[in-house]
Amino acid sequence: MALPVINQAPKFEMEIPSTKEVVKFRPYLVKEEKIMMMAVESEDQNAAVAAVVDTIDACVEGGVDRSILTTFDVEYMFTQIRTRSVGENAKVKLKCQAIDCDHENDVQIELDSIKVKFPEKEVANEIKITDDLSMVMKYPKYTQIVDSGVMANKSPTQQTFDMIAQCIEAVNTADESILFKDESHEDQMNFIESLTKDQLEQVQQYVEGMPKMVHDFKFTCAKCGHVNEVHLEGMQNFF
Repeated sequence: MALPVINQAPKFEMEIPSTKEVVKFRPYLVKEEKIMMMAVESEDQNAAVAAVVDTIDACVEGGVDRSILTTFDVEYMFTQIRTRSVGENAKVKLKCQAIDCDHENDVQIELDSIKVKFPEKEVANEIKITDDLSMVMKYPKYTQIVDSGVMANKSPTQQTFDMIAQCIEAVNTADESILFKDESHEDQMNFIESLTKDQLEQVQQYVEGMPKMVHDFKFTCAKCGHVNEVHLEGMQNFF
């Protein structure tokens, strides 16, 4: 005799930040949570990100087109699914910022209050390098981040340069437009490293201005009573 089918999970709605498309989703099940736990235990960041996106794909009605999801889409959508799966709060450990205190506090974060923050002013996606040379920028898709190994165990500096490479759509000269993704990783790095400090700062401003999940709040240290002001951004901070 076959085992009974457990009652169907409830359905909810959310908006994909980059496309504004409204999709229906369900909470994740034990099978998806198991996959995510195994990925985290492996300490492989690429595996952890892939597990998160697999969970999103499984929970969204009809699945999702992974090729269009940006990094902030993945962060926001997983947060919404997680909220409906295990609760609206996440517990994180935060150190007190007082000079004479480094006590670790258990702090509850209300996930429903977390939003994707878009730049207040429209950011130009073309950066002029010289009169005849410019870069066309874009928000990277999650698939590019995983496939390029940006999330691999690298130094923070190398991760930054790899992220910059994923944000460059094309390099325009007076005669042609060169798709950056078609160039070798070595050639990409050589191009970025040939920029001046001022030119690199323009690129970094674009990268740092990418939409991201943010949450500003305060907590009082349980040991010394100091009121801490905290700014969290990105999925790793919240979980």
